Amino acid sequence: MTTIAWDGKTLAADRRVNFGGVTDAKVHKIVRREDGALAGSAGNTSLGAAFKRWFLSGEPGERPPLSREQETANGVIIRPSGLIEIHDDCGWYEAEAPHYAIGSGWEIALGAMAAGASAEEAVRIAAKLDGNTGDEVETLTLPPPPAARLVGL
Repeated sequence: MTTIAWDGKTLAADRRVNFGGVTDAKVHKIVRREDGALAGSAGNTSLGAAFKRWFLSGEPGERPPLSREQETANGVIIRPSGLIEIHDDCGWYEAEAPHYAIGSGWEIALGAMAAGASAEEAVRIAAKLDGNTGDEVETLTLPPPPAARLVGL
């Protein structure tokens, strides 16, 4: 699987893909859209790739399925406002939280962030304890909101 962590500013993910025990393949599990929104997927790689393609294309129509036979994936979207959307095979919901994590190492990452770790550090910690999380980590940072315009000055 994987670990994806959000610390309120940065989305981090490992890059490991596991094909029946072979773990030397790597993919990008997190992406940024032109409007600044971030997204990531954990679980089945092809289901997650379809989720990320749908997100990058502007989320047209219905979201692609996140389950097929006995395979599942989860997705997360971080809106430019910082709102978190969690997507799974049952649907999706919004959450407001200082940190969030998905994937096989989510509990480890969430605990690490609660103890003060950044999202990147949390994924690295999860990689030490979760055999399905790789040690190569990539990060994307949510751009700061535009500066307020002062009127009449």
